Amino acid sequence: MTESRRGSDAIGIAALSLLAAGARFRLLAEHPEATGTDGYYYVVQVQDAVSSGALHVPDGSWVLWWLAGAHLVSADPVLAVKLGAAALLAVCVPAAWWAGRALGGPAAAWACAAWVVASPTLTHLAADFPKNLGALPAWWVFVGALSGAGGRARWPLAGVAAVCAATGHRSGAALVGLTTLGWLVGTAVGRRRVSSRALIAGAATLAAFAAASLLLPNILHPADLERLTGQLRLQPWPPLPVAWAALRPTSPLELAEWCLLWPALVAGAATCLRAEERRSAALMLLVPGLVLANPWWASHSLDLGYRLTLLGPAVAVMLLATTVPSSLTLARDQAKRVLFAAMLAAPWLGWQGWSPDQDPPYARWRVLIEAVPRPLPRLTIAHQGLSFLFDHLTGSEALPWAPEPHLDRDHIGRIAWGIRDAEWSAHGADGVVRLDVDYAWLPESSWEAFVASARRGGEPDLLARIDDERNPSRVRPRSLLRNRSQDGGASP
Repeated sequence: MTESRRGSDAIGIAALSLLAAGARFRLLAEHPEATGTDGYYYVVQVQDAVSSGALHVPDGSWVLWWLAGAHLVSADPVLAVKLGAAALLAVCVPAAWWAGRALGGPAAAWACAAWVVASPTLTHLAADFPKNLGALPAWWVFVGALSGAGGRARWPLAGVAAVCAATGHRSGAALVGLTTLGWLVGTAVGRRRVSSRALIAGAATLAAFAAASLLLPNILHPADLERLTGQLRLQPWPPLPVAWAALRPTSPLELAEWCLLWPALVAGAATCLRAEERRSAALMLLVPGLVLANPWWASHSLDLGYRLTLLGPAVAVMLLATTVPSSLTLARDQAKRVLFAAMLAAPWLGWQGWSPDQDPPYARWRVLIEAVPRPLPRLTIAHQGLSFLFDHLTGSEALPWAPEPHLDRDHIGRIAWGIRDAEWSAHGADGVVRLDVDYAWLPESSWEAFVASARRGGEPDLLARIDDERNPSRVRPRSLLRNRSQDGGASP
């Protein structure tokens, strides 16, 4: 590649990176509240990281410190989280370009970079799940290195990228593991030997990640298997990801992007059969693609299955890159037209991944929290989303789980949802303060006595509301307490 060509590529990548970040930041910044159900979790983490040098809820993800760095630019922690998330999208452009080039050549590289700019799903990740988003650029670098890019430094680069992806979020660790399995399958099918450099890099990467998992909280660990309980439910055939739209308003464009994984799997399988030189790369990506597309990930919450669905397009685009002939190139004037078209279309396309209507009713919750009786207890039980906002507004600890048995109930309050005044009275609940039409405040000891009485009464409708996720009834799993003290907060 000539120096002028490198310079032209660098300018194009920089332009797309600025567009990817700027368009998303403009969208997110138009709304004054934090975005996503976990929005104020990130805000509280960033606030404490900057003010005290420690996270509010111990968490080993480097993404939180990346967002905290943005708080040094913006004094408003809500705006800082949005700025940091948008900056992650800027990093995604060169990472996707690099992986696309390794898999399919120059044309595939520019197609992958343009997709980052236009993807509504990546906008969704930036708004809702920044840690998941942070794992993607590192994973793309990992894919590029396994595909041969990086020259003599490819294996150390692959190791560093794998650790970064795996410590960004648990889903990144899953992607790295599945991709490695796919690479080993491709190596075996191609009857190639694994080099000593690859073995050394693999051993060093595994050791580094094992150390991180042992020492840091919220990094993938065998203890996390208990969190999978109830999340591996089969859904009716066909296993199309559009079923997730019932959990959150989703644009038709984003739904179409989620479904891209299925034709990408077909195209990747065709590449394996027809293009021997691309077979290993396609197999490497088919393994994670098949897992992400499998119907058993469908559960009824915005957790494991939902987040894996959001990672599907990132795998699909790389699979499609393996189908692009490496001989296909773009002349400079053609590349400029592609770049110009992306700049015109990308903001509108990307904006389809998020709108304020998809977020919790934070304005309503602010009024509700103001109505909570003072002084506040040491700990408040409130459902996810509401608990993080409670932390942010009051500085008092809130927990979206039921309290552990050893905690003193005299110093715990609860924001309960969905219980009618007549039902409180019928079951003798004490200390109830109505906050609004749906929510009430009461001591935790009074809530537990009310629940016990209601269960003896056996009223199905009331019991269904008591067991609703807006009335936390499960104690935190042990995996959330690993490598940290048993504080009130809990990471998403």
